[in-house]
Amino acid sequence: MNASRLIIILSLVLSSLHAQAEALSCKNLFPKEYEVQEFIIQLNGKKESARYLETAHTNLLTNADLVELKTILMTIRESGLADITPEQKVLINKFRQDTSFLRSVFQTSSKEHISPMKFAKFVRDFGHLKDMVNIGEGIQAQKASKKLLKKFAEVDFEGLLKDIKPASRKSVKKYFEAIITDTRQIMSKQVMEVDELHDVRKNMRDILRFMQIQSELKISGEVRLNADKNEGDNEQIDFLKKLNKKLGEVCDDYAAQIIRGEITETTLVEFPEKIRNRVEWFLERYRFEGEK
Repeated sequence: MNASRLIIILSLVLSSLHAQAEALSCKNLFPKEYEVQEFIIQLNGKKESARYLETAHTNLLTNADLVELKTILMTIRESGLADITPEQKVLINKFRQDTSFLRSVFQTSSKEHISPMKFAKFVRDFGHLKDMVNIGEGIQAQKASKKLLKKFAEVDFEGLLKDIKPASRKSVKKYFEAIITDTRQIMSKQVMEVDELHDVRKNMRDILRFMQIQSELKISGEVRLNADKNEGDNEQIDFLKKLNKKLGEVCDDYAAQIIRGEITETTLVEFPEKIRNRVEWFLERYRFEGEK
């Protein structure tokens, strides 16, 4: 093979490799695409709103062992986490999940779109305790449990729906429009406060849980708060569950750093790029159905 021919071949090989590198580089400039092409937020009237509230409330009361929970809080108050069993940790996390779910349903499906004040404060503070338990911060958990026991005694779990009125179709739409606008505003920032990142998670979780309760009541007549895919989940719910799980991992990590005093709620952070793509994918493809 003569020198000129060898040079030509090498040039072609290098050009091919350069083209492949360019293609990979350009690919990275564009956000990832997902299979789900639309997210339908089905609007219903007061009758369905009342049903969602009753279902979430029943789910909490059915699953919660309030006597055992009080015992756990008293144990943590007296000795920190030293005497807490793995089963009791599971109960703490499950109770947090069920109370958080009811809080979301209050926000999406009650006329005032807010939880009863004492319940809301309890759920918030119990979430902090749950984080302390999960990362083994016994001293802080001990202090937190003392305050929680007082708030626990003030919450009438049986009567949480007593003065609650269901939201209308128009009201539900306004609520979702508000949290989607809030999410857009936060996502327009490259750098945001930790608390704002947490707000994005809460907003997207409210949307997930609204769609989830609609779907599961239609399929089985009961709610299964499974973070992973359930049989019967459509691609929209599956997408939002994965997004909620990824956001949850990030928020839990920041929560642990806050508990350890390494950062605060106002510390500036970047929104994880891979998760940003998922949030923006939803924001570009949601729509309402059932408007009158």
